[in-house]
Amino acid sequence: TNDDEHDDVDFDHESLRNRTVAVLRSQDPVIALLNRRVKDVVSSLLQRHVTDCTTFPREMGTGRRSNNNNNASGTTTTKYNRELISNEFIRSRLAFYANELTEATIHAMRVMDLCWRIHGDIMDRILVVIEATQLE
Repeated sequence: TNDDEHDDVDFDHESLRNRTVAVLRSQDPVIALLNRRVKDVVSSLLQRHVTDCTTFPREMGTGRRSNNNNNASGTTTTKYNRELISNEFIRSRLAFYANELTEATIHAMRVMDLCWRIHGDIMDRILVVIEATQLE
């Protein structure tokens, strides 16, 4: 019976080691499903990029005057709809992680907005060139 207990412990250790290796190699089916769901929802949200805009004077945001007249009060900033984003994760059966995923998605949206504000002109030209080469 002592050998049976020793064999059970060895089997448990081997099983745990194999599952751990599978997770680290991204071969675990449960982790793969979770990863796919998160990627799908975040991708969908970033593509839709549902926003509610508010405005503030550019001078308050940057400390400098702008020649760009987007609207009478300055420029726009984006207010993200946390409830809508969180509900999307809950609907996708990711409720346990909804708060953290909502924050991560909002950070990703902010990075996208910042990149477009800083490099938008250049990125637009690059996208036009890429589109033109794909049409050829």
